[in-house]
Amino acid sequence: MGERDIEKKVLDLAIPKYDPRVEEHREVAALGATAREEALAFLTETELPPGIGTRRRDVRKRLKPLLKQIDAIVKKLI
Repeated sequence: MGERDIEKKVLDLAIPKYDPRVEEHREVAALGATAREEALAFLTETELPPGIGTRRRDVRKRLKPLLKQIDAIVKKLI
């Protein structure tokens, strides 16, 4: 499958600039920090199979509830 060439497509989205006065922006930032911490803990505590794709799938599975929260907030913003 190879690398995905999406860097220009992201620019097509109406993503608002971060504004600390906007509650949803702060929520996404806090959830992102929590997701990062949980992912790091999972990666250091768990015996992971070889292959980056499998590891990414396992991390996404572990973070599914947080990712759903982030997605819901981002949908409101865009």
